[in-house]
Amino acid sequence: MGWLSMTRDHMGAHPTPKKYLDAQFHCHGTDKDGLAYDHKVFASAMNGTTQYYAAILRTQPGKDHVIFAAVCMTFWNPKAKDGYIFGYKDMDETMGPNIDNCPAHVLCWLSKTDNKSALDWRARCQAKIDKPRLFDGAVVEFASEIRFTDGYRGRRFTVAKDKNRVRFKPTDRIAYYQISKLRDRDYTVINTPAPRTTVAA
Repeated sequence: MGWLSMTRDHMGAHPTPKKYLDAQFHCHGTDKDGLAYDHKVFASAMNGTTQYYAAILRTQPGKDHVIFAAVCMTFWNPKAKDGYIFGYKDMDETMGPNIDNCPAHVLCWLSKTDNKSALDWRARCQAKIDKPRLFDGAVVEFASEIRFTDGYRGRRFTVAKDKNRVRFKPTDRIAYYQISKLRDRDYTVINTPAPRTTVAA
């Protein structure tokens, strides 16, 4: 299925993408064999404004209940000039989605499966969940060199956390950087000190 885009009016009474998608996946229908089914969202989450994940309970007469994952790529721009403020492209876990940031509180509800694409997707999500948390003062080494706009390149950094902001200080110079798409990068924690709540700039 391709992208579906809509205006505020098309979203009806749903004020946010999550509430809209929760409502869409809470539905009734008929499968390819003509059997009726009910879908109920068990748990769901947004990752920023670009990803939606849901554990959906599927019930059908005469069949075992199944909880599967629905995944959506999304965009959300309430100030869009053309009025199309929200859009999404939906798929399920058996389609092997490229986006794999499903949180633990959604992933834990899913029923057992032998579908290889779904198992691969779940494993990728779990690997990100299992990544060590980065505390202030932890030294991390990235699998590949990161290049910044000032020309600096490096792999090993010290984590500097200040409230909700995370910065990285190279171990070989005095500077602070932000690293994008952190969850998608491979890294190793060299040491993990006891967490502190603040850090001096």
